Amino acid sequence: MFKLRAKALFSEWRPLWIVGDGQYASLAFCNKGLSVMLHSDRDKAEKAKAEIDKYGCGGRCTKKHAVADLLDIDLDDLAIRCCRPPKRNAAGRRLEEL
Repeated sequence: MFKLRAKALFSEWRPLWIVGDGQYASLAFCNKGLSVMLHSDRDKAEKAKAEIDKYGCGGRCTKKHAVADLLDIDLDDLAIRCCRPPKRNAAGRRLEEL
């Protein structure tokens, strides 16, 4: 249930992957795209985010990480704190790739 919700909520960011299951998401807005890890409780999501904050989410980490409650989320606030969804052309390609 929560994977489908996460897929719908974050569709504009086009997640690279969504893993796990649960109401709470740890999010990594890295250079290549959004990665989503779902957790059953907020503490687990916060711990996962702390690990990403400490070690980075990959070689091109942008340090834009967050935790979100999928049942109580403000996407506008998330976009301000982390990043806005990438702008795309009619074919769906990121404009900065062209």
